[in-house]
Amino acid sequence: MPPIYDYSLSPMSVSEPDKDTKVLISKVGEIFTISLNSNPTAGYSWVPVIKYDSIKVVERKFEPLSGKIGGGGLEIFKVVSSKEGIYEIELEYKRPWDDNPIKIYKYLLNVESL
Repeated sequence: MPPIYDYSLSPMSVSEPDKDTKVLISKVGEIFTISLNSNPTAGYSWVPVIKYDSIKVVERKFEPLSGKIGGGGLEIFKVVSSKEGIYEIELEYKRPWDDNPIKIYKYLLNVESL
């Protein structure tokens, strides 16, 4: 299937893709945010798989959605590119000791010059 083009979200703040790959558009040096549902108390967390030196995760944090112990929340990644081009960013939802993720989300990042 072709990638899903969803311009209803700001390209600087994205969430889980509806299906397939979500296309993101960014500028060189511009920080964008990917926010994904997560529950680290169950042992699961999102692991970024980035195969390019020009793409960096500059911040990663967890924000609970409730004040309850063991509740889920959002795992938030702030990402930046130092070079224009088209890159694939993959996030795998898994436990550190498991080889196989239970979810994989893919983002196609189109980085344009300033």
